[in-house]
Amino acid sequence: MKVFLVILFQCIITVCYSQINNAFVKHLDEHKLFQEELYYLNSLDKHHVSQDSLNFLLSKFYLKQKNDSLFFTHYKLSYALFNTDQKALRYIDYYFLKHIHIKQQQVWFNELSAMKDSSHSELHGFYKKIQCVV
Repeated sequence: MKVFLVILFQCIITVCYSQINNAFVKHLDEHKLFQEELYYLNSLDKHHVSQDSLNFLLSKFYLKQKNDSLFFTHYKLSYALFNTDQKALRYIDYYFLKHIHIKQQQVWFNELSAMKDSSHSELHGFYKKIQCVV
């Protein structure tokens, strides 16, 4: 009986999926504990967490850190989930509209050109008009 319980316990541990503690991530972000937040997010990769959710949080983290290349990498891995967060999309649209590097602007606005969201389409049109004037 004890052997069965040990085997059952081991199976449960190896198969169980962890959940991301969003309140903890928010706490780390609000208190500007960026190293700790990154450590926590990277540690989740070993705990059978949904990769979409993890990449979504990592893309938001790297955007706050102004690391555009890692943002784009993780954004592409969580495209479907990220596009459901309208608030984040608005923030990123405005972030890249005022971005210093035109190449990064082009990557962002070309990445989402097929998005069916009306406000993003308006900003995309505005971006194209700015590029024609410049």
